[in-house]
Amino acid sequence: MRSWRLASARVWATRILVGSLATGGALSLPSPSPAEEGRVLGGYRFLPSTVVADPFLTSHFRNFTGIATAQNVTVPFVIIDGPPPDTLFTLGGDLLYVNARFEYQQRVHSRWAVRLKGGGASRVGTNGQAIISQGVTAIFTIAGGATYLLRQSERWNLSATGDVGFGSGLKIGLLEFLDDYLLGGNDTASLVQTSDGVTYHLGLRAAWAPRTWWGLTALGEYGGTNTDSFLSDTVWRFGATASMDFRQRGGVPLGILGIVNVDHLTQSAETIGTSVTLGLGFFYTGREDFAIGLESSWARIPLEDRDVVVKPSSTGLGLRYYF
Repeated sequence: MRSWRLASARVWATRILVGSLATGGALSLPSPSPAEEGRVLGGYRFLPSTVVADPFLTSHFRNFTGIATAQNVTVPFVIIDGPPPDTLFTLGGDLLYVNARFEYQQRVHSRWAVRLKGGGASRVGTNGQAIISQGVTAIFTIAGGATYLLRQSERWNLSATGDVGFGSGLKIGLLEFLDDYLLGGNDTASLVQTSDGVTYHLGLRAAWAPRTWWGLTALGEYGGTNTDSFLSDTVWRFGATASMDFRQRGGVPLGILGIVNVDHLTQSAETIGTSVTLGLGFFYTGREDFAIGLESSWARIPLEDRDVVVKPSSTGLGLRYYF
């Protein structure tokens, strides 16, 4: 009898061991909640960025409000063609940027999500010289898009995206008006410039979680613009993020996000050129259904038609609610 019990115990122990090995991947990592589903890979819950979009098929609403400043922006007022070229004098000052953006995304299938997003931004000089040299600019945009999940494993995924957006810009350009009307003799020169256009792009987005406490995302997009005011008809973009959640390491609900973004685009009848943005964000990670964080960024934006480089620094509050 004793030998029979010992043999039976060994059989049950073997069954438990085999079952544990068969389901080890599921037991080692907790299952994500409905609010987390779609943005958890390898047990890591990714932090959202307002600069570099993620590849996840989440249902969410996000809002971002930010302010930025650019110090000591100088613009040549009159350039006399030489040889050599000469600048009579320059105008300089500080610029103030204000922007607000929103996005609503809905998961409609196991591999599809659709979204609607929009926003507005304005730029104005903080003194007389800056207002003369850079004018006053306002931009409004609205766009729609979709994400399709190509591949996903336990720790990484890859998605394809497509977006189409409409933008309307208005600029009060005093310096351009003086150049055209007083110096160029153009009687039809206008103080107020407007531009409308359509922007479209396709891209790939990816995410990878090497550990349960940190992860990486990346994107690449290429498209174009369709407007008679923009000086360039191509739009391309590359970006990446690296994030870490101290909640997974020491129980502290704090996440850190690093951002790098490089893009080429035009806005409001100005050739922006290729801009580079670096950013750093701090997020509260104690809740599964929403993420709130403070993001700061530093950018280098060349205005090629004026041979000027603007270097704004910005800070904004981002909120994303998952459902």
